[in-house]
Amino acid sequence: MKDTILLIMSAVASWLAPIAPVLGVFAVLVCTDVVTAYMLSRRVRGTQARLSSHRLGKAVRTFGYAAMVIVLCHAIDTWVTPGNIAGIAASYMCFQQLVSILENISSCNDAPWARLLQRFIADKTGRH
Repeated sequence: MKDTILLIMSAVASWLAPIAPVLGVFAVLVCTDVVTAYMLSRRVRGTQARLSSHRLGKAVRTFGYAAMVIVLCHAIDTWVTPGNIAGIAASYMCFQQLVSILENISSCNDAPWARLLQRFIADKTGRH
């Protein structure tokens, strides 16, 4: 029984191996988004800034949903139709995280590049 479980686990791990780097990059982007959101909160609230468990839970859920979508797209790529649907979905979600990071960095910032960037993206100061 133990050998069967190890065999199944190794089969699943080898099937997921091609998308592991994508999930790693997305995890780094989600963590960076959390850090930049905390930095924005520090700029807005000063020393009263805190990282709430609700917001951290939202970041964990975001990663979980994205991982689920990437794995399902990888299953479609593998079993239904050959293509790069998982790569396209991962690229879109990574782009969303990059935009969120840029919004956090440029909000409540008086630098000229930040003011230029605020013309095109949302200001998150009111949310913090």
